[in-house]
Amino acid sequence: MNELAEQYLYQIKKVFPLEIDAFILHDSGDDFVVIEVNQSWMFRFPRQEFSRKAFAVEKTFLSRFNPIS
Repeated sequence: MNELAEQYLYQIKKVFPLEIDAFILHDSGDDFVVIEVNQSWMFRFPRQEFSRKAFAVEKTFLSRFNPIS
């Protein structure tokens, strides 16, 4: 397992109680690194400050959109 994957898996385990049997690291994107866990869960991590800000906007949108979807 590479160091990048270890860092992200550690972050996932800290906040999400999930037994991780298998994972795939998708690190070819420009804005986010994605960890696919157990072929069921996707976790995104922003690569840079711009992506962090865009992620914050997306979270706000989704929280407002959720009640009407």
